[in-house]
Amino acid sequence: MLEFCRKKAVRAVIAGTIAAMCILAALATSLPASSKTITYAIIPKMLNNPVFTLAQRGAEAEARELEKENPGTTYNIIYQSSQTGQANEQADTISTLTDRHVDGMSISVIDANAVRGPINDATREGIPVMCFDSDAPGTSRLTLYSVDDEKIGHELANELISAVGGAKAMTGEVAILSGQSSAPNLQNRIKGVQEVLNSKNFPGVAFLPVLYCDDNIDKSIEEIRTTMQAHPNLRGFVFVGGWPLFAKNALTGVNPKVTKIVSVDALPAERDYLKSGLVYCLVGQKCFGWGQESVRILEKIRTGQLKSPPPFIDSGYDLVFNSPTSAQRKLAHGNIRVFSAGEYDKQWDKWNSTNPG
Repeated sequence: MLEFCRKKAVRAVIAGTIAAMCILAALATSLPASSKTITYAIIPKMLNNPVFTLAQRGAEAEARELEKENPGTTYNIIYQSSQTGQANEQADTISTLTDRHVDGMSISVIDANAVRGPINDATREGIPVMCFDSDAPGTSRLTLYSVDDEKIGHELANELISAVGGAKAMTGEVAILSGQSSAPNLQNRIKGVQEVLNSKNFPGVAFLPVLYCDDNIDKSIEEIRTTMQAHPNLRGFVFVGGWPLFAKNALTGVNPKVTKIVSVDALPAERDYLKSGLVYCLVGQKCFGWGQESVRILEKIRTGQLKSPPPFIDSGYDLVFNSPTSAQRKLAHGNIRVFSAGEYDKQWDKWNSTNPG
């Protein structure tokens, strides 16, 4: 009798174990194959600049695409930096995100010296770090996704030459408006402009001292106003960033028949100046791609698909004219595209229709 009871108890235990295993198996099959969160950080120069807002949209759009490709994995985008473009605040942001041990960072650098230590600390912790828009040379960052800044400077100079009517007409004073003097990408654009319009090739061109607005819209407008008062016959104005064109009535006092303007970026407010004839050409950076490609590249690095990224990935740029001529259309090649203002309006709407939030 005792043996019978023992056998009955053993059978009950086995039955209970099998039942528990079946329940666990059923639960396992009802769960996703993996359940984890990957976090990538997009760190712009400053948060209140609309070109970087588009980069945030691009990053979030790519995160949603990666979630479709990897069911069960959530991709989180942190968009964080200085509110006002302070290099020390950007350095603190990188350090804070390193402490959180995010899965990757992409940074538009304000001042390479200020972030050298924090970037190197992040990579020592095993966090992939890349740059977009503005680089941090001499750090352990893995790659840079950006325009070729000297090349974009060359393009700005060449479009200014076209705007005034050709090389023979390229004489007079030229002003360059830049943002922060410490930003290496902006310095390289200035260098590119000056290389083309040098005194050997254009002895009639005289450059005014470079104007720096510190990425501040109001300051950029004031720089234009005071420059035009002192130099009413200014032949050309080159904006290596589009700060003043983000505001209305920024070009009061500029006579477009005398002073030709070319600018980087092609945001909606800037295109209004293009359509009105106050600006000749806009050179659009791949702002959406800054975020989109950053997340794509970081994911490939994290998963081992990209073991040795090249030090520089050329994003190319977009040339936007109010109504491009056939000759201007022929400027498109490789990763350089040509748009009319209306065509770019539609492209912009397409980017902004991607609303991950």
